[in-house]
Amino acid sequence: INVIGFGYGDAAETLATAQAVKLAVQLDQNTWQGHTSLQLMLKDYEVKQPQVIDWRMPTIDGGQFKASRTYVFFDAKVKQQFERQFSFGGPTTIAAQVQAPLANAVLVDLPKDAAALHQVMQYVQPPVAVMFYGAPSRLVAIPTRAEFGAVLRFLKAHPGFDKHHIPAIAKAVHLTVHQVILAVQVFFQLDFVTIEGAFISPVTAPAKKPLQTAKAYAARTAFLDLAQQLQTMPRAQLETMLLTEHSDSEVES
Repeated sequence: INVIGFGYGDAAETLATAQAVKLAVQLDQNTWQGHTSLQLMLKDYEVKQPQVIDWRMPTIDGGQFKASRTYVFFDAKVKQQFERQFSFGGPTTIAAQVQAPLANAVLVDLPKDAAALHQVMQYVQPPVAVMFYGAPSRLVAIPTRAEFGAVLRFLKAHPGFDKHHIPAIAKAVHLTVHQVILAVQVFFQLDFVTIEGAFISPVTAPAKKPLQTAKAYAARTAFLDLAQQLQTMPRAQLETMLLTEHSDSEVES
């Protein structure tokens, strides 16, 4: 049904770009050239503000931190790095330390897992701004099976390898340091290697186990899937996801 509003010309742009609007209307009928139809006469309106404010950007320039809000970090190292680089218009905090209702919050970086996101959403009061920044080193892909094999062959060729020299492995097998660290964690959990102090040694004739069964592998897969969702999901879907986390926590409490 058409809605007709007189005297609202100044609001035209606002109404045209709003994602949701509440209207107060009066039912009326319009007769034109002998044809009568129903129409709604606009009496008042309210633009509904989004419950998730989308500040996601591929890079950080510091301008996003000027607002007078509380900036919530999931990773203490990212918090320290950003506090050195940028000036904040409001306080900063760690998500795990949020234990009371928090308004005007900004979720700055990526949670390590869905549980960490769920925990902080127990206290964050919408509307909430989101950035979900992830350093490229955190978002590097899981090594392929062949790349895992290259790391294991290197360790077999260098028994008692000092883990402090992992960058040497990364250089030799053409992976990032983070990828090699993940590979070593997976090998340790699957009993392919032993770690005594700082020294990594391969296990002779270990039992065959799929790489995917290691907790570190599963956790990394889950993190990358969550990061992909949080960084690329359309704002409306992201809002539904986060508000579900918030409403679920309210039900639990």
